[in-house]
Amino acid sequence: MKKNELLFDKIDNAGIMFPATTTIHNSNVFRISVVLKEKISPDILLNSVNLTLKEIPSFNVRLKRGFFWNYFVDNPKSPIVVDEDFHAIKKISNYENKDFLFRVSYFDRRINLEIHHVLSDGSGAIVFLKQLSRNYIAMKYNLDFIDFDISCTNYQIVNNTSRKALSEDVFNRFLENESENLEKNKKSLTLDIDELKEKSYSIVGTESLSKRFRVIQGIFSCSKIKEQSKLYNVSITAYLTALFIWCIYKENYIYNSKDNKNINIGVPIDLRNYFKSFTTRNFFSFICIDINFRKSDYSFEDIVLEVRDKMKKKLELEYIKKKISYNILIQNNIISRFTPLFVKNKFLKTILLKGEKGLTAPLSNLGLIKMDDPFACYIERFDFFMEATKTRKLKLGIASYNDTMVCSFSSLFLEKDIERSFFKNITDLGIDVTVISNEV
Repeated sequence: MKKNELLFDKIDNAGIMFPATTTIHNSNVFRISVVLKEKISPDILLNSVNLTLKEIPSFNVRLKRGFFWNYFVDNPKSPIVVDEDFHAIKKISNYENKDFLFRVSYFDRRINLEIHHVLSDGSGAIVFLKQLSRNYIAMKYNLDFIDFDISCTNYQIVNNTSRKALSEDVFNRFLENESENLEKNKKSLTLDIDELKEKSYSIVGTESLSKRFRVIQGIFSCSKIKEQSKLYNVSITAYLTALFIWCIYKENYIYNSKDNKNINIGVPIDLRNYFKSFTTRNFFSFICIDINFRKSDYSFEDIVLEVRDKMKKKLELEYIKKKISYNILIQNNIISRFTPLFVKNKFLKTILLKGEKGLTAPLSNLGLIKMDDPFACYIERFDFFMEATKTRKLKLGIASYNDTMVCSFSSLFLEKDIERSFFKNITDLGIDVTVISNEV
């Protein structure tokens, strides 16, 4: 190891698949943006990125390939920020991006943070972008902002010990705490068959010849959607998942599904909500919510209630522990540990392809993003969307700030029926929706 490579760290359990499955058609990159109320100053933004990397060093890394595993080392280079003159989300080039696994760009009043999923998940990316926003606003408006101070619920991180918590691989802590149960129950642990259904409905449509995906965003009141979800006694995520399923069914499924496959929506789950953690590394799992339309004639209310019941069951702690345990056992299997990386990569690609076939579409809700004073008043909203890929041509990302919710569809299809239906259902509730697009 070279002198300037101070860090040597394994990739977390949730992130190991992403280097193996990154291609020109699947960058494994997602974007979170913050829209401010005044135009971005590039020089101040670059200074803010440099400061934020010192405060959150787990992002100051590059990826290296070993014989058995990929791993992180310190990146001694200086980051860059660029004017957004490219289409939304492209593969992060090691050469162009100086080996960093994230990219910061700007356009008018918007700061974009694009991250390779091997580095972090949505919740970890929010931590970085919020701190970057604090630093930028403090520098631009000469605010009194001395130390790294990030609020996680009612807990504040302000010292070196807690900075270490930001780079913790919580899967290792889980392994230590659950080692006795893992050993006792490992023979009974199997991957939940519901998570890899091979008979899920695939959305039918005309694919864009440009191979570049379109983003359509709807901006509306978060509190009014919350009021609607309360009518059914469900969470906002459950309500919007049900609405997504309903629109796929009404606008696509009933015209194309000859074999009556299930509509199956993959929903990522932030594991920080189950195991006290503030890590910026990957710490997520996912659940699948499927509806079998062969069983009955569903109304929208029927779908909402079934989604609610399935989510309740799959969000129980014991169910989540079972999913994590299975994945950890696979990774720590003695055969897996000493299998060459190129063999592991083929296995991981096979698993990913099976999982891709098992989903109709993913829906990821980052939830309500909060910003502390005095920075909150300088921010208009946060956006979040994922890359539409060859195997998952339609995706839905959701983020909220104050009373502003942004639902972002990314799609490779020329048709817009599902997105149009989704936002029309919301306007039919008496909720104003502003729709914007990056039409390509």
